[in-house]
Amino acid sequence: ARPGLRLDVRADQSLNLKRDLDRGDLDLVLFKREAGGSDAIAVWPERVYWVNSKNHPCNAKADSLPLIFFPGGCLYRTRAIHAIEATGRRWHMAYSSANLAGIQAAVAAGLGLSILSEISIQADHRKLTARDGFP
Repeated sequence: ARPGLRLDVRADQSLNLKRDLDRGDLDLVLFKREAGGSDAIAVWPERVYWVNSKNHPCNAKADSLPLIFFPGGCLYRTRAIHAIEATGRRWHMAYSSANLAGIQAAVAAGLGLSILSEISIQADHRKLTARDGFP
């Protein structure tokens, strides 16, 4: 519709996208953030779940929970660590990836647990529930 328009698209962590938007390097950004801000054009809530592998589940009752997340700065990672520490459980970062496909594959392979949005959960993942100790 606009042949003279140049569109450059970049996928990155929300933390980096927000920083670059604030610096004026980007004009429009879609990113995750804590609820309650007032500077957005639009917002949508995401329901998230703890997930394990359906076919190769890791031990969700292990002494140290193996976690799978994006690198530091990830909103889900921060929330997950706080939730685990609030229960007095220990954890370790078993796998970290800068892309969603890597995290999904690591969960499916049984390398650890993660938190994923409902739309990101795959057929080879299993949602954990309060019965599993993950409300």
